[in-house]
Amino acid sequence: MSPVRFQPEEWAALATDSGFKCLIFTTKHHDGFCMWDIAYTDYKITSADCPFHTNPCADVMRHVSNLTYKFVPFGRYGSMTRRIRRERYTLSL
Repeated sequence: MSPVRFQPEEWAALATDSGFKCLIFTTKHHDGFCMWDIAYTDYKITSADCPFHTNPCADVMRHVSNLTYKFVPFGRYGSMTRRIRRERYTLSL
C-alpha cells in the first residue's frame, strides 16, 4: 500500500463488504516505527522526516480505528520486540 493513496474509508467498506469479523492493525513495527502520532519518538509516520506527514490522514491508526470501529470490531497490535529508542530519528524509505 502506498500511504500517499491511503483511503481509510475504502478499508472500512472493504472489511464490511468482505464479511470481516474484526480488523487487527499493526500500530508499531518491531523496529519501533509507529503508525500514530506519539510524543515519545520522532520515529513515526507523523514525523517531519516522513514524506507522508503532511497528508490529512497521516495519523493512520487514528483514522483506521475511527472508521473501522463503526463497522467491525477493531484491535491494535504493537510489536514489543524493541522498545522505542530516542536516538533513532532517521527514516529509511
